Amino acid sequence: MKLAESLYDLPRTLLGAHVRIVKQARLRDHGRPLADRIARIEADQDIRAVINQYAYCYDEGDLDGLMEIYSDDCRLVNNKGTFVGTDAIRANYQQNIHDRTFGYHHVTDVQLVLDDTATTAWASGFLYNVAVRKQVATGTMANCLFHLTVRDGRWQVIESRIAIGNRHEFAPRNLPATTPPPYATDPATVDDLIDEIS
Repeated sequence: MKLAESLYDLPRTLLGAHVRIVKQARLRDHGRPLADRIARIEADQDIRAVINQYAYCYDEGDLDGLMEIYSDDCRLVNNKGTFVGTDAIRANYQQNIHDRTFGYHHVTDVQLVLDDTATTAWASGFLYNVAVRKQVATGTMANCLFHLTVRDGRWQVIESRIAIGNRHEFAPRNLPATTPPPYATDPATVDDLIDEIS
């Protein structure tokens, strides 16, 4: 299956690229040999792990872990502009991480389409992010595209587009007075399972 070579070869509408990827994914050739089908399943899992690494490392503030997913010549296009190469992309994410006190990304409805060799792929999904910046909680809805290829034996992002469609603030909640919570059977909490970041 012939895939688009670049973000710029995909439809320019907000959801056009996502629709094209979904349609291409439906055209899979189910007559492939078993070994090819297994290789494609493994590639699918590996790419989803890359997307999860993006979200988890971004939220943890693990800039090195986040940058591991990007190739040296990667291009990232977002609402701030186009960033080419790992130095520019790192500076973009470093600023984003520095500007917030909390962040949580959730990527959903991920659709993948692989080329015939299962070494190049497009991944499309919707992203929802909750972040606290300057003591204000905000939500961000976006769509994201990742163009990936296998380099040095692992999947890396060679192009990425994150297009924010909506940003909103959360109003403070007025919580009613409540009764005391039920007594726990052990005083240990989830905080006991999380090491403090030094």
